Amino acid sequence: MFSSRHLIFNLCFLTHQDDVLMLLRKKEPNKNMWNGVGGHLENGETPYQSMLREVEEETSVKPASIQFGGILTWQGFAIPEGGLYPTGGMSSAGGMSSAGGMSSAGGMSSAGGMSSAGGLYIFTAEVPDKTVIENGEGQLAWHSRQFVFTSNQVVSNIHYFLPPVLAGAGPFHYHFKYELGNMISRDVRILPSWINIHQPIHF
Repeated sequence: MFSSRHLIFNLCFLTHQDDVLMLLRKKEPNKNMWNGVGGHLENGETPYQSMLREVEEETSVKPASIQFGGILTWQGFAIPEGGLYPTGGMSSAGGMSSAGGMSSAGGMSSAGGMSSAGGLYIFTAEVPDKTVIENGEGQLAWHSRQFVFTSNQVVSNIHYFLPPVLAGAGPFHYHFKYELGNMISRDVRILPSWINIHQPIHF
């Protein structure tokens, strides 16, 4: 059973007309794979506030508004020591895995690399131009939706949840299950009634 304590990360896809801003990460997990921009919620932040902060920190873009696309959760995923987004030495991490075992954003892992359930909030934002400034997390580049939806250079789970999100579906609960680094099942669920992107999260 998932609760707000599992949703400690966020992920945003900035769009300009038919293009999507993607980040090519320099570090594991997702090294050399294209993903959205995002990070972890800080204690006392709302998911909405956290996403605005992360977008500005990673791209220098200040969107006028962001749209909530749903949540993404997973089960059965191992994360390198330190996690996807280190938070003061906590080994909290997690994510989605591509068919090749590369992972994407979000989650929590226990000691020894054994993972538990994890999740993240999904957001999108339309921006008026393509001006961005990299901050060291990785290379930023604009790619066509076709590339993002189909390329094996993109974290594979994105192929499943981003098309409906950008089409305005939902918001929904996208759930992925993994075994030995590979996706073994996926489904779309009704968004839990307790989800509130404007409510502060306390860990």
